[in-house]
Order: sequence, then structure tokens, then C-alpha cells
Amino acid sequence: MIPDAQTQLSSAQAITADAVSTNAYDLGAVPTGTANGAAPDPSIGEPMGIVIAVTVAADSTTADETYAFEAVQSTVTALTTPDVLVRVPFTAAQAAAGALAAGTVIVVPLPSGSITKRFIGLNYDVGGTTPTITCSAWIAPLSMIQKQKFYTSAIVVS
Repeated sequence: MIPDAQTQLSSAQAITADAVSTNAYDLGAVPTGTANGAAPDPSIGEPMGIVIAVTVAADSTTADETYAFEAVQSTVTALTTPDVLVRVPFTAAQAAAGALAAGTVIVVPLPSGSITKRFIGLNYDVGGTTPTITCSAWIAPLSMIQKQKFYTSAIVVS
């Protein structure tokens, strides 16, 4: 899979209530004669995931907001009545502690062999008094996802 505009699920999508991603990834029409009626499964082969980049931090002022990111599949592009493949939740305590600060990257892996429907997307499940977060999200091979790690240095720059 080549990351491009087709793999983008959300682009700076502001979330203030439960919502699905503004875009869905279309796997194409189900091939005629497919035994199980399933669309081609991109999770077979190289491991894939949905990458979520927090562009505006989660609201943590009331300390009761919860956030969950769900990889979903559906038979329709609007992602109505989706099947949840994987759920990555954040408690109110985690959100209040800054776990969803701007610049945070969250990876929701797609389980291999689990996709049976035509459209893949992301569901934002939020709760609390005033949940607010802005995210961008896309599908990518897990091998393309890097994590930064900073190490202390013995070199002094002056």
C-alpha cells in the first residue's frame, strides 16, 4: 500500500461528539464468486495500522473527558453501523495528564485477517462534559511508523 490521499481518513477533523472519520478507505467491489463475500483484506501480508496524529490537544479542563479510537469496517462509505476491529481507549485521568497532547501519535493496528467488509475507517468515541480534540488520521504499513526517542548526551553545545 502506498500512503497517499486515498489512505487519509481524517484531516484536522475537530471532534466534539462521537463521530466517524470524514473519509473511508475503499477496498473495492467484492470480486464475483468470492467464497466468503469478503473484500480484499489489506491486513494480510505486511502489518497495517491506522495512524492518528493529535493536532489540537484533548480538552482536559474538566477532567472527565474520555476518548477512544476505534478501527472500524463497514459495508457503506459513510461507515454507518460499523464493526469495531480494534479499540484504543484513553481514560479521563490519562487525558487530564496530557496523554493526548498536540503532537501525540497513536497507532491502532489492524488485526491480520480480520477485514471482511468493503470500507475501513476510524470511529472517535468520546465522552464527558466537553470533549474536544482535533486529529488527522491515515492508514499506513506499520513498518513506516517511527517513534522518536531522545537520549541524554555527553556533548555540551555552547
